[in-house]
Amino acid sequence: MVMNCYHCKQKFEIKKAKDCVTCPHCQTKTYIMQCSQCGKRVPIKKPVKKCVCKKCREKHSKPATEKQPIEKRAVFISYAHEDEKWLNEIKRYLKFYEEDGLTVWTDQELRAGDQWNHEIETAIKHASVSILLISIDFFNSDFIMKEEMPRILEQFNKNTMRVIPVIVSACSWQKKTWLSQFQVLPDGATPLEQCKKKSEVMTAVAEEIFAFVQFQPQEIKAKSYGSGTYRMCNRIPQVLTFSQAYQVHAMPQFYFIHGKEQDNHQSLVDRYNQTIIQKRINEISESTELPYEFKYTFNQDAKKLHDQQEYMLYELFYLLTDNSNHNIKTFEDLVSQEVFKEYRAIIISHEIEERLFNNDLMTAYIQDFWIKGYSNYVKTNETASLPQFILFFNIVYKTGIFRMLTSRKKKIINYINGFTPKNKTCVLIPELEPVTKNHVLQWFNSYSIDLKDNEFYKTKMNECIKQLFPKEKGRCPMDVVENQLKLFSNQFNLLGTFKTGE
Repeated sequence: MVMNCYHCKQKFEIKKAKDCVTCPHCQTKTYIMQCSQCGKRVPIKKPVKKCVCKKCREKHSKPATEKQPIEKRAVFISYAHEDEKWLNEIKRYLKFYEEDGLTVWTDQELRAGDQWNHEIETAIKHASVSILLISIDFFNSDFIMKEEMPRILEQFNKNTMRVIPVIVSACSWQKKTWLSQFQVLPDGATPLEQCKKKSEVMTAVAEEIFAFVQFQPQEIKAKSYGSGTYRMCNRIPQVLTFSQAYQVHAMPQFYFIHGKEQDNHQSLVDRYNQTIIQKRINEISESTELPYEFKYTFNQDAKKLHDQQEYMLYELFYLLTDNSNHNIKTFEDLVSQEVFKEYRAIIISHEIEERLFNNDLMTAYIQDFWIKGYSNYVKTNETASLPQFILFFNIVYKTGIFRMLTSRKKKIINYINGFTPKNKTCVLIPELEPVTKNHVLQWFNSYSIDLKDNEFYKTKMNECIKQLFPKEKGRCPMDVVENQLKLFSNQFNLLGTFKTGE
C-alpha cells in the first residue's frame, strides 16, 4: 500500500494497514482513520473522534448561500440526567437531519480531561436553538437553574438563540413565569410520557425543532417596540386620545380607562408608558430614567366614605414605600417621601370593578386629595422638585345581565363626563373593544413585514390567526390576542431592543 505523508506530502509504502505510521522522509507520524461516511481509510494529521474524507465533505456540503454554517445549525439540549431516556429519544429523531447540517450537542459529548464548564458555555454560544427537557428533575437541578439557564436566557435576550421547551413528564411548569414566554412542545403541552402515539409525536417534535434551526435569528429585520411589540395590536382611538391629552410637567393627570374584564386595561397603561410617557419625559429631562409605576386595586371593605379613603391611602402608600408604620393621609405627606427624589414621573394604576365605583370617593380622592394637595404643595415648595403624577383608573365591567350592565355603564360614563370638564387634567379614554381578524392581520403586516416571504413564518402566522379566529368572522378578547402574539413573537424573536420614534 502506497500513501502520501500528511506533513511532507512524499509517497512511501507500508506493508500493512495501521492506525499510525512514521514517514521515512520527515520522521513525523501520520494517522490513518476510517471515513465515517464512505468507510475509506484516509491519512490525517492527528486522531479525531469523527473523520470525514475530502470527497464526502464536498458531497454533503452546499454553497454558503443555501446553507448556514454547521455551528449556526447546532442544537443544545439542556436536561436532567434522570431524563436521559428522553434525551436519547430526541437525539434519535434529530439524527435524521444530520445530512442537512444539523448537529446536536449535550454533555454526553464531554470526555475525560475536558474543561466541562467552558465546553458547555461554548456550545450554548454556538447553538441557534436550545431545547429544554422539562420535568420536575429539570427544575430541581441546581446546575441547570444556576449555570445553564442564565447562559441560555442571555443568548435568547441577545436575539441569537431560540428556546424550545419540550415537556417530557408532568410537573407544574406553568408556574415558572420565565417559561411562559416560550411556545412549548408537543402541541397542547401534553407530556411525552402521556402521549399514546409516541413515534408520531416525536417525529412532529423533531420536524418543529429543525424548522426553527433553519430559520436563523439574524434573518429578522422586523420593526420592534421591544417587550411591548405584542401590545401594539389595534387600540388606535385609545392611543390618540391619550397622546393628545398627555402633558409633561402639568398638574396630576387622571385617565379613566373602561372596558370588559378581558380587554386588558393594564396592558394599555403599559403601552402608554413604553411608547409615549417614557419618550416625552426623557426628551425634556434629557435622561433615560424610567417612570416609577405601581398598582392598587380598589375594594369596599369599609362602608363610610372617610373610612374608605383612609384605608385606601394607607394601602396605597404601603405599596409605595414598603413601610407599614406610617400615617400618610395628605398629598404633602406623600411627596415628602424620600422615594420621590429619585423619579421624574410616577404612574399609579388603579383597578376598580364597576360595581365598586363610588362617585363620592372618586371626587374626594381626585379633587380634595390630589388637586388641592398639589396646589397646597406648590405654594410652599418648588414645582421643579415635584415628580409628575399620572393616575389611571381601570374600570372593569364584569360579565352579567346585559341590560343591567349597560345601565351601570351609562351612570359611570355620565359621572366622568360631568366631572372632566371641570378638571381639564381628567380624560375619559374611549371604551376598550375586542379585536377583529383584520386588526391582527394589520399587526402582522406592521411588525413582521420583512418575514412575509419565509414559508415557515407564514405557516406559523396562519396557525396563530386560525387559533384566534376559528371562524372567518368574529371578535376575540384582547388578553387572548396579546398572549398569542407574545408567544408568536418569542418564536421569531420579534421582542427585540426597544425603539422609539416609530
